[in-house]
Amino acid sequence: MPQSQTLTGARVQLYLPNNVGTLVLAGVYDTVSKNVSLGTEGVWTLGQYSAHEIPITSYELVTLNCSGFRVLDHGVTIVGNFPTLADLLNYNSVVLKVVDRQSGDTIMVVTGAVPTSNTENHNVKSTSKISISYSGIAAFSENEVDANGVPTDGEGTGSWP
Repeated sequence: MPQSQTLTGARVQLYLPNNVGTLVLAGVYDTVSKNVSLGTEGVWTLGQYSAHEIPITSYELVTLNCSGFRVLDHGVTIVGNFPTLADLLNYNSVVLKVVDRQSGDTIMVVTGAVPTSNTENHNVKSTSKISISYSGIAAFSENEVDANGVPTDGEGTGSWP
């Protein structure tokens, strides 16, 4: 049977670094959303009611929101690489990776990521939920990474920014 070209959530796996920096499958998340924004500024000239042009002024921080169910003994400091108060001074940014489990191809990489918020929600008669947000320097899609999931530099050779 040929591989489907339509990507579904059930095919996506999120890899986060563990507390020693090794990328591991983070299986507790059921939702991952990414936001990449560009900074823009309207150029206005006297005597004109509309903008003359809208140049792009920056590539804003990438936001990745991960949410899912809470598992005992696998809290956000273990599964989500969320730093404790004692870890803040020596915390380094991490790489986040999303993989298509049918083909094994990397479909998204976020580099220079740091966790920015951690939310837990406990309700009667429902699964406890966690949500971790990350801010990253840059996001790369499957056409911008090599076979190993490393972002390419435009020359076809992988190099981490």
